[in-house]
Amino acid sequence: MEYKEILAEIIKKSLKAGAEQAEAYLEENKELLIRVRKGEIEILKEAQARGLGIRLFAKKKLGFTYTSDFSLNALDELVKKTVFLAKNSSADDFNGLPEKIESSPETTDLRIYDSQLKNFPTQMKIDLAKRAEDAAFAADKKITNSDGAEYRDHETRVYLANSSGADLSFQRTYISLSCSPVAEKDGEKRSNYFWDAKSLLEELEPPEKIGRTATERTVRMLGSKKIDTQKVPIIFDPFTSSGFLAGLSYGVNGDLASKNSTFLA
Repeated sequence: MEYKEILAEIIKKSLKAGAEQAEAYLEENKELLIRVRKGEIEILKEAQARGLGIRLFAKKKLGFTYTSDFSLNALDELVKKTVFLAKNSSADDFNGLPEKIESSPETTDLRIYDSQLKNFPTQMKIDLAKRAEDAAFAADKKITNSDGAEYRDHETRVYLANSSGADLSFQRTYISLSCSPVAEKDGEKRSNYFWDAKSLLEELEPPEKIGRTATERTVRMLGSKKIDTQKVPIIFDPFTSSGFLAGLSYGVNGDLASKNSTFLA
């Protein structure tokens, strides 16, 4: 069956088995990783995964299960198990689905899915990584080695349906290219990197720019020294800034705060 048909069947069987409200979520992921080092392919890996979750409510009680087995027998057993969990868990007045959702045929193009990605040959993806690394070596003679260049792409398909009328789906792609050169001067070695990531392949920075920028970031570290502890104005590199923001976002995570396990609780 098609994925939407599978979700519709799960909703139908869940309500028939005793659930008052039902929701099913399905996600499929495809990923490609290519790593080249000094012009040679080190890794070429393709992976595919999919999973399905069922969330059921009965008398303000919640049951949730998850599986990667899409066989009809497995899904039937999963529905029975989820209904059992829903009927035997603790009640919560806030358990339940949102009000009825009207699925609209009108959609807005968010430019997060590249339909042409599947037609882009693997060899050309390999060439993107090689071009980035070649550009890094060519940009400065102090680049004597490489930790490699990587191309990745990721395609996700998501489907959601529930007994409140939701019948929703979307697709997205994620493409990235990175380069990590190694610079050497007077016995001192430094490594750094640069990367870019976009939803659309046509918007990705040219591999030559990624390689050159990676070299600039690496070479400028040669001769760097520690400074004494002091209070001074500083400018953070964008990658460092994003690291601080990542830590802050972790600190304000609502779930962690409710468990008193964040420094901002």
